[in-house]
Amino acid sequence: MNWLTRTAAACTVVGTVFAGTATAAHADDIKLSFGYGSVFYDDSVDVFTVCDTRADGEGVTASLWYTPNSGTSYHQLWAEQDGGDSGCDNHPYDVGKTGLYFMKICWNLSVNPPICKKSSAFNENN
Repeated sequence: MNWLTRTAAACTVVGTVFAGTATAAHADDIKLSFGYGSVFYDDSVDVFTVCDTRADGEGVTASLWYTPNSGTSYHQLWAEQDGGDSGCDNHPYDVGKTGLYFMKICWNLSVNPPICKKSSAFNENN
């Protein structure tokens, strides 16, 4: 093999390693959608994005819930509303490696029972 062939082969290997590393950074992203909106957690920048997807004047509210130990009750950490304007709303929050979290999104129309969707439990490790 000449030097040009060896250099091209080495660059291919390095490029493959970096490409694999870049895609792995987004493995923990979570999206929760339903007919009225969505909430997306981008783990690489620790931001939750809340989007109202219906022009019905009601909007949606996303919230993040936490428990320090499995088996105990969850408590709400924050809630973010979107609706009535263009674009989505963002809420920065760094999910930890301990305890369990879940996201919840609800349509803001006052109905009983409320129309909501909840994610599975997660943390920084899974």
